[in-house]
Amino acid sequence: MTDAADDLIERKMLDDLYADFEDAGLIPLWTQLDGLMPATPQPAAVPHLWR
Repeated sequence: MTDAADDLIERKMLDDLYADFEDAGLIPLWTQLDGLMPATPQPAAVPHLWR
């Protein structure tokens, strides 16, 4: 097989896997990782100066 054919087969297998996840009510963590762990911190805390 060629690389293009292999890529097509792998893409089909991945699509099937994601469909199985969806049927089971699951979401793969690696597709949600950007929202959970951004590359840079985004703190919501505001410092307070005690007097």
